[in-house]
Amino acid sequence: PSLSGIVAPVSPLAPLAASVTGLWTLTVTDNINGNNGALNDWAVDIACAPLGPADMAVALTGFPAVPVANTSASGTVTCTSVGQQAALNVTCSVLNGTTNACALQPGNTPVAAFPVASVAVGQSITCDVSTPVSAAGVLSVTGLTSATVDSNSANNSVLYTATNTPPLPADMAATLSGFPAVPVANTSASGTLTCANVGGQAANNVTCSVSNGTASACALQPGNTPVAAFPVASVAAGESITCSVSTPVSAAGVLSVTGLTSASNDANAANNSAQLAASGAQTPAIPTPTLSGINLLLLSFIVIGFAGFARRRWRV
Repeated sequence: PSLSGIVAPVSPLAPLAASVTGLWTLTVTDNINGNNGALNDWAVDIACAPLGPADMAVALTGFPAVPVANTSASGTVTCTSVGQQAALNVTCSVLNGTTNACALQPGNTPVAAFPVASVAVGQSITCDVSTPVSAAGVLSVTGLTSATVDSNSANNSVLYTATNTPPLPADMAATLSGFPAVPVANTSASGTLTCANVGGQAANNVTCSVSNGTASACALQPGNTPVAAFPVASVAAGESITCSVSTPVSAAGVLSVTGLTSASNDANAANNSAQLAASGAQTPAIPTPTLSGINLLLLSFIVIGFAGFARRRWRV
C-alpha cells in the first residue's frame, strides 16, 4: 500500500546541520516496483530562540610556580569567547608585563592590532607574556579582556602571583639535657649535648663541644652516624649532633657545664652556647654498718650480763 500522511525520519535530522542557513535537499528513492506515488511537499521546520550574549573570559597559564628574583618570567594570556554570540571589538592585554605574538585561535592567525573586530563563539586570542620578577622573588601579573557587547565582567580579569621566598640561613643551636638536678659532691655528672641546625640551609664546618667537661660518642642525627672528628663538613637543616657529656661536681656540690656550637655560615650567634648550673652540696652517702647474726648474739650476752651485774650491785 502507498504511504500517506506525515512521515518522520528514523533519526532526527538536527545533527546534520551545523547551521540552518543554506540549501536543503531531500532525495527520495523507491527501490520496489509498483505502488507508484508522489511527494507532494516537504519542509524544514526551524525552532528559533534568542541567543545568549557574548562573553569574553581571560586566563593566565605557563608562568613559573617558583620565580627567580630579578629575572623575567614568561607565560601565556588567553582571551576566549565563551558566550553564545560573537564578541565585538575585543581586547586582550596584561598589567605588569608585556604581550607579543598575539594570534587568533584556532588557526594561529596573527593579530596586527587591538581591538579585534570580531571573535566568534569558541575562538580565542593568545599572547605570549613577559613579566618582571622583583628582587624579593615576587611575580605578579594580571590578564585583562573586554568586548563592546560583553555582558559578564566577572571573568574579564585574572591575577597570577607567585613568590620565591629564600630559605632561612643556617643556624646552629646548643642545648644541654639529662644532667642531675641535685648533683652529688666530688662525683662526675652525666648528660647530653645537642647541637642542632634550626635554620633553613645546611650549616658548614660545624663544631660541638663543652667547657668544664668532656664530650664523647658524638653522632649525627637522625641515623646515629658516628662523628669521627670536628669540624663536621655539613649539617643539613633539621639535622643535629648529639654527644655524651661527663662533667665534674665540685666538693661544694656545684655542677657547671657549658655547651658550645659553631658553623662558618651561622647567621645567629645568640644560641651558640647553653649553660647549665646546679648545686646540691650533697656529700656521698656513708654506708651504715650492719651487725651479723654472731655479733648480735654477742651483743645480747653483753647486755644481759651487764643487766645481771647491775642488779646484784643494787641488792648489795
